[in-house]
Amino acid sequence: MKKALLCSVFVLACSIVAFAAEKSTMTGWFADSGCGANAAKSMDAGHKGCALTCVKNGAKWVFVDSSSKKALQIHNQDVVTEAHVGKEVKVKGSLMGSDEIHIESISDM
Repeated sequence: MKKALLCSVFVLACSIVAFAAEKSTMTGWFADSGCGANAAKSMDAGHKGCALTCVKNGAKWVFVDSSSKKALQIHNQDVVTEAHVGKEVKVKGSLMGSDEIHIESISDM
């Protein structure tokens, strides 16, 4: 019985480590989900009004990484404010798979 319990605890501990989110710091721009795939369009201060309107009408926020030009879904949508949109920012957060991030902090460049 003790062996089975120890094995279960070991497997659980390994699972937690394997699925731990990868911490990351990136620079980029917030965009709406409709335009996020078009990095050239979404990584421009002139896109702010469009992004705000689209999100108000139901689109989701995405984060477009300046280096890779890849759009990441944002797990915690409420972290993005109007003050963060339309400029390059630095985000710290946890990657959740290959296409989503949980943002812990946002700072100006």
